Amino acid sequence: MLRLIILIATTTLLALQSTAQNKELVSAIKQYAYPITTPKPIGPDNDLVFLENLLKDKTVIALGESTHGTKEFFQMKHRLLKYMVQNMGYRLFAIEANQPECEAINDYVLYGIGDPQQALRGIYFWTWNTIEVLDMIKWMRIFNEGKPDTQKIHFLGFDMQTGMVAAKKIKAQLDKQQIDYGKYKIVLDSIASNKRYLYSLNNTTKANILLQLQDLYNFALSYKKDFVNKSGEIEYKSHLQHVSILVQAIENAQSGPHYRDSCMAANIKWITDFYGTDKIVIWAHNAHINKSKVAANYGYYSMGYWLKKIYGDTYYSIGFDFNTGSFRARRAKYVDKDMVSRYEVVTFTIDNTLKNSTDYYFSKTDVPIFLLDYASASQNTSIRNFLSNEIKTKSIGAIYWAKWEKSYYRKQKLIDIYDATIYFDKTTSAVGLNAVRADPIK
Repeated sequence: MLRLIILIATTTLLALQSTAQNKELVSAIKQYAYPITTPKPIGPDNDLVFLENLLKDKTVIALGESTHGTKEFFQMKHRLLKYMVQNMGYRLFAIEANQPECEAINDYVLYGIGDPQQALRGIYFWTWNTIEVLDMIKWMRIFNEGKPDTQKIHFLGFDMQTGMVAAKKIKAQLDKQQIDYGKYKIVLDSIASNKRYLYSLNNTTKANILLQLQDLYNFALSYKKDFVNKSGEIEYKSHLQHVSILVQAIENAQSGPHYRDSCMAANIKWITDFYGTDKIVIWAHNAHINKSKVAANYGYYSMGYWLKKIYGDTYYSIGFDFNTGSFRARRAKYVDKDMVSRYEVVTFTIDNTLKNSTDYYFSKTDVPIFLLDYASASQNTSIRNFLSNEIKTKSIGAIYWAKWEKSYYRKQKLIDIYDATIYFDKTTSAVGLNAVRADPIK
């Protein structure tokens, strides 16, 4: 009986200590957090002034997302980009989408060429084919009107999952230069014919095409002088990067996800070198901006890991988190006769808070939206311990299975993967534009 009484007393004491520690942590988070009034990119920006001091020594700002389909995430990225462009001198924006395809959006943003909705559809990422992203593109165009090129904001991509547009651009550039590329015509025509072509091949054919494209890259190096004399250094660098994208795309088609992340980081480095500035705002999933050596539960090097190696302490990674709300994602719809999964994009909702997760503690602050900077907040012992211990946090990609909701929480040490978190207590689904087939590109 005495043992039972001692056990009950001990359990009660531990529970009380835990409750007290939790209250202390929540109080500290509330003290150090920067409240944000709204994600909407309209109205006054007094609540974002803190960014100028917080990011004064940073240049590469990565904005994450714990789902690919949350309205408030997209709106907040628009709002943060707008503030950094207008008040902090940023002129480069790059998104997790194919680099050559994004050039059509950049043409619209810079010069008003083409239709923005068609250009957005042309990157064939259903994730970004939303009203929120289109609104941001239109704002960028409005900002650029009447400004010299040196003061304009650019819309760029850094992904390399397909080679179709790159192949088309390479052919057009070689025709313009009157360079004989007969040796590579078949492979370029094949890649240019279908965005999924490289993924439809067997491993032997992929290996053969890789050798051809590596040879094409060496060929491109050989005619540099003549190309530059005719069209200049800038156009040649762009041309060579298109060839690089083809090499990356075929290697990605036969490699694991670790390769894609390293290429995306390399392409961001190419962008900052090409434009002569390290000041860039990046849009990608939380899993990609993760700056740890190995992404939790994935077993590969994240893009953020490579960016941290390239840019050092000027790289600043902001993870996006939420408590409850809805979002867009793919779910399996059917399997065709060739056993290929087809997907539909639908809206899912998370109504429950998982106890002892990041959103559990953040929700206790009763602050609807806030940014928590880890460096300054770590002055507090409770927050430092919270950030330094593994804790479950949401990570939902392009595909979601509602019945396995808890499996989308991954245990991670926040201090290892981000420099800050932007938290939303309630969220809603992003609004899709006209249908884009949800194939496995994203």
